[in-house]
Amino acid sequence: MTVNNSIDSKQNLGSNSTPSFTGLNLGGPYSNSGQPAFYAYSDSVINNVTGDGTDYTVIFNTEFFDQANNYDGNTTFTAGQTAIYHFDVCIKLGQLTALYTSGFVSLIVTSGGTNQVLRLFDGNPGVIRDISGNLVLIGSVTTRLVANDTVTVQLTISGSTKDIDLSGSAINIGNQSSFSGFLIC
Repeated sequence: MTVNNSIDSKQNLGSNSTPSFTGLNLGGPYSNSGQPAFYAYSDSVINNVTGDGTDYTVIFNTEFFDQANNYDGNTTFTAGQTAIYHFDVCIKLGQLTALYTSGFVSLIVTSGGTNQVLRLFDGNPGVIRDISGNLVLIGSVTTRLVANDTVTVQLTISGSTKDIDLSGSAINIGNQSSFSGFLIC
């Protein structure tokens, strides 16, 4: 291995050597293309996903990017290593009325067969919907994952029939439900 010090002289490092240099100049911003980072979204409306208490695992079927191939292109992120990760979720819903009085958006972390629920939204969606029956729920969480833990997004709305729609769009990024995340450290 060769390391350049701040005055551009080179030192060869062996397995038992100790470098002696006054500073290390990386030459600008550092990018690690092997570090997990992804953004996935729903590219079309998915009709009748919940409303009657059904737990729906949200489908984000289009990847805008998936830097280390940790997202399966449909529903699941898999941790490649034990580390601290950050996730953001945006859920856009349609067809809400005042009858839908209970709702949850959760990250489901599965580790060795055990599920951990990280709640992003817990409230009354029928009260906070807009006049057209639409609602946008946004949440984020930072958590520690163990290598091979999986993370999915689950939506549950209760109070009436199963006719709540998940909004998506293939044309306008930012105008659909999305799931993203990255390794922090």
